[in-house]
Amino acid sequence: MLDPRDFHARFVERWLEERDPTGTSPHVVELFEQAFAAIWARVQPRIGEVTLMAVADRVLFEGRERHRCVAVASVEPTGIRLAGLRACACGHVVRRVELSFLLVEFLRILGTLTAEVLTPALHEELSRCGAAGTKDPKIRSERRRSSDDGGE
Repeated sequence: MLDPRDFHARFVERWLEERDPTGTSPHVVELFEQAFAAIWARVQPRIGEVTLMAVADRVLFEGRERHRCVAVASVEPTGIRLAGLRACACGHVVRRVELSFLLVEFLRILGTLTAEVLTPALHEELSRCGAAGTKDPKIRSERRRSSDDGGE
């Protein structure tokens, strides 16, 4: 059987590659905030705020053990807040690795908790984040710029 961590990691990697192919977007934190918010909104009515906050706390605990910049992230009743990561001295690549780790862990734990029943819906929700039709103009314009650069 496929390890859920690998399954989610491959999905997140493809998702991120489509949205930030160069790995240099200054808006990567916003992209991940959008992803966490979308997943949070999708799963919260099904498992409840208390359980979801406990899952998020666990994810951040694991992240802090591995990546120093994650210490500035926080959990609130409305979701995971990454605002402090923008000011972190870590470079784009490091933030991308740290945030990918957090997102994979979030999906993995939620998948395990729900026997992977919600995984397809959560992956679908993630697929919508940062896409061409996103509501976040910074992410949309950054995506357009990187695709324009790749076409030259």
